[in-house]
Amino acid sequence: MLGLRYGTVMVVPYRPEWAQAFLEERGRLQQALQGIPSQIEHIGGTAVPGLSAKPILDISVGLSAVVPLDTILTALARLDYEYRGDAGEQGGHIFVRESAPLIRTHHVHVVELDGPQWKAYLELRDFLRWSEAAGARRLMNEFFFSAPQLKRSPLGGGNVGAQPASDGRHEDASN
Repeated sequence: MLGLRYGTVMVVPYRPEWAQAFLEERGRLQQALQGIPSQIEHIGGTAVPGLSAKPILDISVGLSAVVPLDTILTALARLDYEYRGDAGEQGGHIFVRESAPLIRTHHVHVVELDGPQWKAYLELRDFLRWSEAAGARRLMNEFFFSAPQLKRSPLGGGNVGAQPASDGRHEDASN
């Protein structure tokens, strides 16, 4: 399952099909960006086996040359991506694809290949994939999704974390 309604915060258990969904989308992106020197990587929670994550594919496109923004806008618009602006050092140029109005399925971050943002994305992903934190991550996921009911916030702001939704997913209780 991929997709999250705009304004909703939800975390679901890891799904192996996310890796295949990335491979398919990378193929589409490579074709759309043909002739533009770039590298495409799966980033974010869906890129880390075993990690619970929001069900939206995060993809980084690293450009190895200066490419006019209009060229990228045109290429990604052919794949139904909408440009959401330049987040600068906090994420580069952001593009979003929806499966239906307000249902986000893909986020593409266009950044400088080997620049600080590119390196940060890959370093965090690789740390979560390969470090000793992987064991702790799995324990956290087991606790998070096996807790029958999460405790109330001591600040009176509602439930902390996620609660099961009616369809078995977990979503932020404050929304």
